[in-house]
Amino acid sequence: MKTHQLWFALLLCLVWIMSGCTSAPTLTPAAQSPTAAAGAAATSTPPPPPTVPAATAEPKSSLPTTGPTQPVVTDAPPAILEHLRYLEHASFRLDGPPTIYFDPTKLQGEVIPADIILISHAHNDHYSPAILKQISTAETVIITNETVAAKLKNTTVPGEVRVLKAGEAVTVDEVTIEAVPAYNIGKSYHPKDAGGLGFIVTWGGERLYFAGDTSRIPEMQAIDCDVALLPIDGTYTMNVQEAAEAAGDINPKVVVPMHMGNANPEEFRELCNCPVMILKP
Repeated sequence: MKTHQLWFALLLCLVWIMSGCTSAPTLTPAAQSPTAAAGAAATSTPPPPPTVPAATAEPKSSLPTTGPTQPVVTDAPPAILEHLRYLEHASFRLDGPPTIYFDPTKLQGEVIPADIILISHAHNDHYSPAILKQISTAETVIITNETVAAKLKNTTVPGEVRVLKAGEAVTVDEVTIEAVPAYNIGKSYHPKDAGGLGFIVTWGGERLYFAGDTSRIPEMQAIDCDVALLPIDGTYTMNVQEAAEAAGDINPKVVVPMHMGNANPEEFRELCNCPVMILKP
């Protein structure tokens, strides 16, 4: 009897164990079926869309939409211009020291004795013994071509005369003066073999080109200067269009028109690609 009871107890234990192994396990969220997961996702609240910054208007440029008709001068003008005085026609004075006159045939205001006088050629609107007597002293150096030097021998104009040819240079009072050609092309007023001159003056570290009576000539392409004094009258020299083209050849920082006759310097300014300064006597 005890044996039957023992077997019966073992059978109950076996049944109990088997019933525990076949019971349905509890599913965790990670083990849920794909359908259940999709349902859960459909019922969940979607995240808010990302915030997009509001567009801001691009600031308008202060620059003009079209370029100026005249070049804009970004650098200070050459300091030598502060000392340059326009006397009339093709006559200038550079206040020093040293004081330098260019083709003086007119005087304005106070008469200042000359340290150096430059004379480009012998035409009477560039060479005036009467004016030279008022400004030249025994210490004055007069630099010119052979024709004017020969004429000065027959006057009482005081001073030391030095002759230069195109391509030559001289230094006076720490100022270097270079002689360059000045002549007409297609006109007979100033033939090349007459020896007319222009001058490049290096003064205070800056270079000023005085063109004299000239056409636009090939030699201008070799001119290196900060300031160019160019004739624009169109009869005996370049006209405004030719002078503007010559300024383009030379490319100075500033151009000053001279020997204007009936030409309009404002027209020259409009045609010129370089900054233009129009001086008044």
